[in-house]
Amino acid sequence: MANFEISFTIGDSIYLAKVDQAGNIYTVQPEDIYLQQTYGAVVMLEANGDFAWRNPGPEYYKFALAIAVALKKHLGITNEI
Repeated sequence: MANFEISFTIGDSIYLAKVDQAGNIYTVQPEDIYLQQTYGAVVMLEANGDFAWRNPGPEYYKFALAIAVALKKHLGITNEI
């Protein structure tokens, strides 16, 4: 299991999150209290350089997508052939 931190951007704001990695499963906990209360931790599954997560609505999608982009950058995933 790997643990690390990432930063991600929503709008003009930059947020920090702690990531726990177990194989290809990433549990991401934002450090911002509002984001914790609104969205909680995000569990993402990585396969072939892409991430999947549950999506209860458009605001959550923007939140999770911002994290997925930051994870790809942190992990060096480019999806280029």
